[in-house]
Amino acid sequence: MSKDFYIKATAGGGDMLKSVYDTDVDGVVDSAERIQIVVRNSTGSTLTKGQIVYLSGATGNRPNAVLAQANSEATSSKTIGMVIANIANNSDGQIAVNGTLHDIDTSAFTAGDMLWVSATTAGGVVANTPPAEPNHSVFIGYVARAHPTQGRVVLAIQNGYELDELHGVEITSVANNDVLQYDSVSGLWKNESLSNAGIQPTLVSGTSIKTINSTSLLGSGNVAVEPTITAGTTLQYFRGDKTFQTLPIQNIQTTTDGTAITGTTLSQATSSVLIPANTVAVGDVLNFKTRLRKTGTAGTTIIRVYFNTTAVIGGSLVATSTTASATSLFMQMSRTFAVKSATNTESYPSGIGATIDEGVTGTAVTASNIDWTVAQYLVIAIQNSNTGDSSRSSFVNLQINKA
Repeated sequence: MSKDFYIKATAGGGDMLKSVYDTDVDGVVDSAERIQIVVRNSTGSTLTKGQIVYLSGATGNRPNAVLAQANSEATSSKTIGMVIANIANNSDGQIAVNGTLHDIDTSAFTAGDMLWVSATTAGGVVANTPPAEPNHSVFIGYVARAHPTQGRVVLAIQNGYELDELHGVEITSVANNDVLQYDSVSGLWKNESLSNAGIQPTLVSGTSIKTINSTSLLGSGNVAVEPTITAGTTLQYFRGDKTFQTLPIQNIQTTTDGTAITGTTLSQATSSVLIPANTVAVGDVLNFKTRLRKTGTAGTTIIRVYFNTTAVIGGSLVATSTTASATSLFMQMSRTFAVKSATNTESYPSGIGATIDEGVTGTAVTASNIDWTVAQYLVIAIQNSNTGDSSRSSFVNLQINKA
């Protein structure tokens, strides 16, 4: 070991005991708390205890120690250690390159903090977060104890690497927009221009980038493929001629059981469905169905159907039907309504009690004046002939066939 490298320790305030550092008496130091070297300070200012330095040249057979800083490759990549005690200008002194330093001011940190060379303060350190690019990351070590006079730092300096310093990488004549590409012949990663790397550097419409209906995708803004489509309604569809059209068949229905009509012989509403304003228009044909369910066999039951602007009995009576007998426990009823004009919705005679109107003849039809430009309710009413029966509708369906 040269005289510039030595182990420094004390035992009981006296000189180092050989039995301590050479227990097997072979002339070789067995262990040391830190490794330190002698350096020269030729910076023009005092290097103070705890500062981080790198080596640059030599003076009087001693390597020159210069304050390290992470803002450049030159002042960071050769970082070697921490100043152990103040070194005056043009004087020799000691720096630790590895191991544990005692009696350092670490009051600005917390035990366990990771230390990195500072990018803003020459010789300084920052805790936990390394300086951001384009600065350089040089790890110094850990704070073992946080204290203003008795602080302790464990040195384990690790210099970061530039891309061209990595094994297996060959960087030559760097230019803007170069990419890193693997060369299987040399087994190296090399920088290449976009063209040499087989990458199209400039997009050419119709050559390296496709067009849409002869419209180039190059440039800014939107490609006009079709005008913006304004949303329609739930009762419309988008047709091949790029227009919204009303669905040819629309269904308004409920499968929820109607209110049970019990203990009365009065006609009362059991169920209803809403027909929004302007849903029905002149030329439309409406097919209506409902089903009555009854418990009890005390008497017959009448169903009446109304179009009204509120969900109650009233407005236009458009259909009537009666169960065949007291023992009939269900009955299905259907009607067809034709909207002939704004004032004439034509139907089978409303007062004649038939379950269906197909194949039935008569002397007249019912012409109801229903205003379809406002919301209408299809109201189902039930009238039991005996209070001992209970009746309700089990579903209502109105199919609107558009003109």
